[in-house]
Amino acid sequence: MGGRTDRTYTGLVPKKDLMARIAAKAALYKECRAAGETTCRVIISGGDPQHHGQAEADNYAPYMIAQGVDPADLIRENKSLNTYQNAQNVASIVPHADDKG
Repeated sequence: MGGRTDRTYTGLVPKKDLMARIAAKAALYKECRAAGETTCRVIISGGDPQHHGQAEADNYAPYMIAQGVDPADLIRENKSLNTYQNAQNVASIVPHADDKG
């Protein structure tokens, strides 16, 4: 899900266009919960390729939680520095998603 961050006068925030992606993922999560599924997880990803001092995944987490995603259902991949690493790291998470990594 990495999409970069911006520094603003309020601090480090997800890029504006990423907010729609955050909302869409939160909506899918809520649909899963409403359907009565027992396992609804959201993987958020992105390390700190811009060297802002915070991984993208860690920056996005509060926005996901504010949209109604249970923090226990968030899985963070916060090490990748590019799309290739992101895919590799998420692939290693997916088979173990029930572990709430």
